[in-house]
Amino acid sequence: MWLMLLKFYECLKTYKQNKEKYQGYVADVAKILRVFLTSKSQTPNLYEVMQAMGEERVKNRLKKII
Repeated sequence: MWLMLLKFYECLKTYKQNKEKYQGYVADVAKILRVFLTSKSQTPNLYEVMQAMGEERVKNRLKKII
């Protein structure tokens, strides 16, 4: 998965066992993305939210923060 390249891991169990190898857990990144994209800290599944928003809308919002 692409987040592994950034040294974030998707499996919490693996991350906890090898914290020294990774910068964080994928859920940490998802929380930040969720707030940037929706202005809310709690939403349904982030993937589903992004699908409903559509590719262009997601890209436009992400461009604002980069």
